[in-house]
Amino acid sequence: MIRIQKSLVAFLKACFLPPGSLILGGFAGSLLAASGRAGWGLGISAVSLGLLWILGIPQIARRLLGLFDRHPPVQEGAAGAYDLQAVVVLDAGGRDGARENPGMGVSALTLERLRYGAFLYHQWGLPVLVTGNGAGRAQGDVLEEAFQVPVRWVEALSNTTQENALFSAHILLPQGISRIALVTHFWHMPRAALAFQRAGFLVTTAAMGFGGESRGVRAYLPSLGGWLSSYLALHELIGGAWYRLRFRPRGNSKNPSDPEKERKK
Repeated sequence: MIRIQKSLVAFLKACFLPPGSLILGGFAGSLLAASGRAGWGLGISAVSLGLLWILGIPQIARRLLGLFDRHPPVQEGAAGAYDLQAVVVLDAGGRDGARENPGMGVSALTLERLRYGAFLYHQWGLPVLVTGNGAGRAQGDVLEEAFQVPVRWVEALSNTTQENALFSAHILLPQGISRIALVTHFWHMPRAALAFQRAGFLVTTAAMGFGGESRGVRAYLPSLGGWLSSYLALHELIGGAWYRLRFRPRGNSKNPSDPEKERKK
């Protein structure tokens, strides 16, 4: 049943988010034009293909992702300033068919998060929890084998960000652990922090994945990276709106931009 639900969600995302939705729009416009409704058909095709071009432009895609750039990188003294108890690293999916090393089939985005979680562990020495079934227990294997980070807890059942939060709460809150550093990409952080607040955590955001500005002619030409960034931005816009309608935050979120200011409160 879970596999069917995940497949259905993946299908809906492919149909309603770019580039899939815009390709379907161009195809639908072509069918309308062929059926004799040339005006409507050509108009729909032109709009779809125009948006497909625009959303692939790195400069525009970066501006869309910038809508979620609300949490600066965590400061060195944040662990002491906020009396943190654990680092929680969110999964970003697995990599199917990792034949060279099936035990480490994590996606590139997951690997980025794990690398930053390892950096924070070596900086602070706090216990680490990894959560999500996209990469399953491979996350723990990567941290332990590649980054020499002992993983205290592995939550490998959750399918969504909300489940990441709830299932992590089932593990940590009974042990008295509620003050966490949450590791995920900056564009995912607003929705993730909301979910973990709602689950009862005091969240210090450890956002990562900030990129530089594209330069030169390539910044204005469609690219695979541009389409990916636009997809992620629109996905978070829809997901964030849904989470705000459905869930209301119960905990607190701390922005670690100024630990000294927090100490004085």
